[in-house]
Amino acid sequence: KGNINMSDYKSKKIIVVVCDAKQPDQQQLLSLDSLYRNNKKILSVIAVPVEDFNNNVDEKELKRILLKQLGISFPITAISKAKKNTGNAQHELLQWLTKKESNKKVDKDVQYDGELFVLNEKGNLYARLSQKMSVNNPFFIRILAQTLPTN
Repeated sequence: KGNINMSDYKSKKIIVVVCDAKQPDQQQLLSLDSLYRNNKKILSVIAVPVEDFNNNVDEKELKRILLKQLGISFPITAISKAKKNTGNAQHELLQWLTKKESNKKVDKDVQYDGELFVLNEKGNLYARLSQKMSVNNPFFIRILAQTLPTN
């Protein structure tokens, strides 16, 4: 459990959210879940809980809070590290998202809880939002609209 098969998201826009495993921003996750539920045919969201920002966390307790208590319906990976300097402890999805040699766009470590990465329908990284942003923020909406299908 916690493994994500990226081929399951072919032809969908993907939002990857990095969340603090100890104290996830519940409002941000609920907003993303609402966006996901209303746009499942063209959009997916994946949460990557990390323990870089706080102490170690019980994964079962985190999943209980996110899945049972909050009712989050999008996939949540296993808890990992966010920073490049943690080597294999960094989630492999974050390894790809933070290394320009892999994603062809950005070479920058995860800095904050709540960072968002947006991939287009072809699986290419095209936006990274370092600050927490509401899904209702006009800038975020423009970012998402950039490559949404027009049919």
